[in-house]
Amino acid sequence: MRYELKESLIAALLWSAVAMTVLLLRVLGIAWFTDLYFEFCIFYLPALMLWIMVSVELRRRDASGGL
Repeated sequence: MRYELKESLIAALLWSAVAMTVLLLRVLGIAWFTDLYFEFCIFYLPALMLWIMVSVELRRRDASGGL
């Protein structure tokens, strides 16, 4: 794996952990954000975008045969 892909994968994992922590706090009733739209835009959407970016890059590299 090249450096950029490792860096993107680490970022996706870390941001997903943050998003899941915020989601867990919301489920437990300890959430400090009252606006779900704000929470979605700040936490969940970037995590989803990072995972899409990593999966597209992995598929592109797999198709070209160069992991």
